[in-house]
Amino acid sequence: MRLQAGLGATLVALAVGVGSAAADAPRQATPPLPVSALPLEVVGVMVDAGDPAKSVCLIRCTYPVDLTGIFETGQRACEVAAVKEVRADGVVITNLLADRPEFLRLRSVEARASTPAAAAPRPADDMPVTAPPPPAPAPPVVKKTADMVTIELPNTSIAHYLANLPELLESASAMPRYRDQGNGQRVIEGFEIDRIKKGSVVEQMGLVNGDVILELNGEPLDGLPSVIRLFGQAQNMARSKMTVLRGSERLTFVLNKK
Repeated sequence: MRLQAGLGATLVALAVGVGSAAADAPRQATPPLPVSALPLEVVGVMVDAGDPAKSVCLIRCTYPVDLTGIFETGQRACEVAAVKEVRADGVVITNLLADRPEFLRLRSVEARASTPAAAAPRPADDMPVTAPPPPAPAPPVVKKTADMVTIELPNTSIAHYLANLPELLESASAMPRYRDQGNGQRVIEGFEIDRIKKGSVVEQMGLVNGDVILELNGEPLDGLPSVIRLFGQAQNMARSKMTVLRGSERLTFVLNKK
């Protein structure tokens, strides 16, 4: 899910304001930031349009050890970079070794930009021998009643998606659903799922576009910090429950790992 989200969320627009004193001045193009050569990969981003400082990113550190973590603005990633800004297409960092701003492009965006055009087919006797693709993960087993959806997902499938995070992050998007609290105050009441990819694990689990995930294991998803904390806890639990609002109806999704 493009936590772009954990399911995650994604990727709403970034707002840029211009002060009135500069409104009539000629606008100069901002030179692009150099692409970072640090051993880091941006696997996913979650942009909070209401408060960009609360945006988070999923960064993989490839050296000296292979680690993946979730970082907020201002945090250090692998002790070689500091996250300055999370964007829909990547992350602005400070390279702590060179003491300069650099850009880490979101891996899925980078992959699309670098995909070569399809080459003309070669003669059969000149075709290279390639290994067969790895088998697809086993789909979840879903059982439905009037107000409950029970999902059984093999541990091998969970391991597959954790090892192929871009596939998981791009299977859907999730954006905050706000509720007016009065006096001009708005609070996040959950995260609305959208752009579900056909055939993805999110669709197989029974979620549909427009579903709003309100709670996980009885605790409200009222902001990005709670999403990170609760979904992180759920990874180590054999059984988890999600409360989902579909129209005016509340559904319970129970996920059992086997």
